[in-house]
Amino acid sequence: SAQAEAEYKEEIATYPHKGSTYMELAHLYESSGRWADAKATLEKAIAADPAYPDAKNNLAYLYLEHGGDANAAVSLAQDAKRALPNSPVVADTLGWAFYKIGSYSLAISQLTACVQKVPNNPEYQYHLGMAYLRAQRFAPAAESLQRALRGNANATYASSARAALDDIAKRPRK
Repeated sequence: SAQAEAEYKEEIATYPHKGSTYMELAHLYESSGRWADAKATLEKAIAADPAYPDAKNNLAYLYLEHGGDANAAVSLAQDAKRALPNSPVVADTLGWAFYKIGSYSLAISQLTACVQKVPNNPEYQYHLGMAYLRAQRFAPAAESLQRALRGNANATYASSARAALDDIAKRPRK
């Protein structure tokens, strides 16, 4: 809402080094599809609080999903991973960033660790399935993609997951 946005901006003006307020404002922008505003707000959060790993992780993910440099996303996600080494959210972001730059074995490593911690997250399963697919590991790709669709058949990635499964199904069995 406009009122919440104004309140967050007022708090940022009062406490410019409090990264969590920038995060709240960025979430508000994300919820209304204002991706450029969300990215700009997270960039300001990192400038205000350079050690804030959640802002780096979220900015990396926005770069990957809503326009931004994938290599910059890898760097941000690696910074977040160093600060939060056991976070499945950060492992997912870093794995997806590796996927986006074509480093599929690194992607699989991060995404496998992520899915081991949170096996029922369909988006994590989708990311892992796509990484397996690009690495030409079709059986585990199909398994992860099927889990993703079972978890959320109406997700934004569902049509991509179905297309990938169709592609796998058409391949000759070895």
